Amino acid sequence: MIEKEFTISILVIDSDETSRRLLADTLQAFGYEIIQTANIPDGEKVISSGKIDLVMSDLFAPDNRGLEFMRRLKREHPEIPVIILTAQKDDTVIRGIEESGADGVLTKPFRISRVEELIVTILMKFDKAALSPPKSNRKILVVDDDANLIEFMTEALTALGYRVEAHRKIADAAEAVKRDHFDMVISDFMLPDGTGLDLVRQIKKLALRIPFVITTGYPLAYPPAMAKADGVEGYLVKPFRINQMEQVISNLLFPDKSKTKK
Repeated sequence: MIEKEFTISILVIDSDETSRRLLADTLQAFGYEIIQTANIPDGEKVISSGKIDLVMSDLFAPDNRGLEFMRRLKREHPEIPVIILTAQKDDTVIRGIEESGADGVLTKPFRISRVEELIVTILMKFDKAALSPPKSNRKILVVDDDANLIEFMTEALTALGYRVEAHRKIADAAEAVKRDHFDMVISDFMLPDGTGLDLVRQIKKLALRIPFVITTGYPLAYPPAMAKADGVEGYLVKPFRINQMEQVISNLLFPDKSKTKK
């Protein structure tokens, strides 16, 4: 049975509507689910009513000081990382924010690449800290044309105890499958020389029974139901967290243990 899709949820708190919407639009373009509030009380209601993966709050929020809110959030929800947004560029001020407990600081105006890099780095750090002991020494083939994502997945899977081989094209991945044994394939749907589905078909021609997980940044174009009909066992929507990937892998490679956890 194909796994359900996941979405990383980010709460953005900023009284400046223009800045808040610009950041929200940027993050949504990356594939994150964004919830916006103009003040801290409304933000706290969002946190208490549902799952939030990360909070991005302006240093000077209107109803309270951003640092006071951050310290309170860290006490009550230590599992939620916090990035402070500020127009301050003084190194001493930024160092003080970090020493107060912020997991990251973004100075306005910020570069889009810096935003994405910081979010991925912080979430990965939190996920790795919560990882369970390595499960096995099984080997996973990763196929993606994004060098940064390959690096992220290789590091994450290695931390989970798996051996990893990565390729950027279907042709190279197909050759790897022919010459070596893999316990799972995790492939992007859109690749330079075809789609992940093309790789699925090539593997089936070899009569190999390898669990296959599709990753995609366009779930509307290739939804989970379509992937399931194509014989794909696992499904992840980009961007995803390590623990989300770990759950999909565990359910496919260790179904008995997954049932026990439930």
